[in-house]
Amino acid sequence: GSGILVPGLGLIVFLAVATHKAPEAFSLSSVLLHSGVQRKKIILIHSLILAMIPLGGCTAYLLIQEGNLSLIGKAIAFSAGTFLHISLSDLLPEVHKHSHSKFKNLIAFLAGLVLMWALANHLEVH
Repeated sequence: GSGILVPGLGLIVFLAVATHKAPEAFSLSSVLLHSGVQRKKIILIHSLILAMIPLGGCTAYLLIQEGNLSLIGKAIAFSAGTFLHISLSDLLPEVHKHSHSKFKNLIAFLAGLVLMWALANHLEVH
């Protein structure tokens, strides 16, 4: 919701959320199926998670007024900090367990940085 209030950031946030949801749904479904959870319950869980996205976005949009740049910045920083915490505390140690693919992971990481740089430069030009 706060990303929508920043010019040029709304589409990027939407694309990030949209591309994140497919692998998240796959991994969550895999874990739940492996744990013996029924398919109907898994669909209910996914429906609730998906409902939180527009609900959270609309709530943030309504609570944060367009003129309140300080609160918008704090909301975006909190969101970014949450993702950094997850990546550093959960995902990064897992990546290091797989020494056979460290080079591939490094290449993928660098490709992601280049993509972000290219998107940032493209958005500044237009």
